[in-house]
Amino acid sequence: MPMKVTARFNGDVVIYDKNGLWNFVFITDQDHIVELSANGSSVTSGRGLRRPGVNRHLFLLPDQAVGSGRRRGTNFGDILNANEIHGVDSAGNSNLLAYQASPGNRELMHLSIPLGTVDAGPDVVCDYWFESYPNGTRICRGRRTAQTVVLSFSLRGGLTLVMSDNGGTSSIPWPNTSSPLDLHFDNDCHQGHSGREDFLNYYDWIHDKRSSSSRYLAGKVICKTLKNGKTRRSPEGNCDPVVIDPEIGG
Repeated sequence: MPMKVTARFNGDVVIYDKNGLWNFVFITDQDHIVELSANGSSVTSGRGLRRPGVNRHLFLLPDQAVGSGRRRGTNFGDILNANEIHGVDSAGNSNLLAYQASPGNRELMHLSIPLGTVDAGPDVVCDYWFESYPNGTRICRGRRTAQTVVLSFSLRGGLTLVMSDNGGTSSIPWPNTSSPLDLHFDNDCHQGHSGREDFLNYYDWIHDKRSSSSRYLAGKVICKTLKNGKTRRSPEGNCDPVVIDPEIGG
């Protein structure tokens, strides 16, 4: 019987489909360390997959996959798309480039997998607002936005996570089983320091080809009505996943 695999992603992660692969790029620092769990049990013991000062490339390698290809789920549009902020050119191509440019206090961790359906998770906020950095006009996205992204696929064999960096390679295998496998890549900030400025972390990886200084801050519109009838707007936790359709690079 095929094993269903579900991988959840939250926190600082950029997602795109390119070169026959789903790509998940985590931006890491001392507060974003990519904690990994399997079926609710920690794999990294709270230490995370981050290695300070080292960029890593990860590969999820499925054995005997059921089906092939990469698909967008029904609620894919609930995931924040950075192209909505940066727009497209006259030919309809993205204004965004994808390439590594992380500063010394942050790293990039690039996860690739050749198949699966990517969709918005069940955790959403009512809306998201943006303002160009440092002093721009606030604009709302106008619809609910996902705080979690889910990748799902099925296989008849096992699944291995291979980690490669400048010090060599290592792997984490999960055995062949008929039980569902639920993975959680948690790159959120759990130190109480998150704020709208966290959104600037994404510009370690996504860049507007028109101007290197074109960056945005962001905030959430929480689904809570105050006594005065207004909806509460929160500046915190603005490192939810984004998708892009990069023109070049990667």
